Amino acid sequence: MTLGARDTKKTGQARKRRPKPLTVDALNRVLSGLILQLEDALRADTGLEPDELCRVSHALSQASVSFLKTLEAAETAQRVSALEQALEALRRKGEV
Repeated sequence: MTLGARDTKKTGQARKRRPKPLTVDALNRVLSGLILQLEDALRADTGLEPDELCRVSHALSQASVSFLKTLEAAETAQRVSALEQALEALRRKGEV
């Protein structure tokens, strides 16, 4: 099983493309897909060698940590936006 294989030209060079900037929601979708793929690899009887199993487990752990951090960032951004809106409303009323 190959995870994250890149398309290559006949010269063996990786395909070059300009990455699109990701939103937090898009990053969450990418990471959740990766986590599901890694979980499938761990559950399947793929005959992974112990070192490969360790690499997949480590990748799953790292992807999970990244996923949680992006969730926290999204929640913080929503809270900041709500606070900014509340502050603006108070300013319009002349209370601040």
